[in-house]
Amino acid sequence: MDPLYDVFYEKYLLLYSLHGGDREQLDRETYEKFDRELLTLVERSQERDLTIAEVSRLKELEYLLLDDVAEGFWS
Repeated sequence: MDPLYDVFYEKYLLLYSLHGGDREQLDRETYEKFDRELLTLVERSQERDLTIAEVSRLKELEYLLLDDVAEGFWS
């Protein structure tokens, strides 16, 4: 596991404890995998328009990673 994700995953766990609701709690390995996939899609979106399937997956990953909650929480 990438040590870079130590802090990110700790913040995710805090957000999950407060706002996780019905979402599945991700283990560390899955969190890292999904975050890397999300970053790939974000990078791709800067190069070209995403397909409908890619946009759908991006939104799903943001939901699972609590990115939709994190934006307002950490600012």
